[in-house]
Amino acid sequence: MSQVHSLSRIAGHLRHGGQPPDNPGMEARIAQLEALAEKTGDRLSAIDKQLIRIEARQEEFTKHYATKADLTDAKNSIIMWVVGAVFLAQLLPGLLKKFGL
Repeated sequence: MSQVHSLSRIAGHLRHGGQPPDNPGMEARIAQLEALAEKTGDRLSAIDKQLIRIEARQEEFTKHYATKADLTDAKNSIIMWVVGAVFLAQLLPGLLKKFGL
């Protein structure tokens, strides 16, 4: 079961006006966290600017360079040409012989 404590007993142990007894350097730690948050915000702004530039150049990039889909299409086309050529090379002599050429 849970214990119920009287608030008046706990309130007697707390200091009045000042920092809590278990956090003597709290203000300094909060100041460090605020400075870190400001630096993080600046870094995020720089990253956002870089992403905007990358997205702007992405369209130009895809115009001049092959994408993965382009390479897949080229590979499939080459495979179909090779398979067709091998099939035709096997079939053509029999057809020529049949027609007497």
